[in-house]
Amino acid sequence: MSGMFLSLLGTADAATLTRWFGELAAGGRVIDALQRRPWGDHDGTLVDRYGIRWLIGFHPED
Repeated sequence: MSGMFLSLLGTADAATLTRWFGELAAGGRVIDALQRRPWGDHDGTLVDRYGIRWLIGFHPED
């Protein structure tokens, strides 16, 4: 499979998205670690064990 890219941006709370990132990364490859960006949001990119690329991100709760 090529060209598949899925994103989960703000679809759940920060703890849930962080957990999903770790679970999807298991057996896969982290391209860009889930981290705080200069503009204040968190995001990261990985390829899961099936070769699907994911962008996961969230805006931290205040």
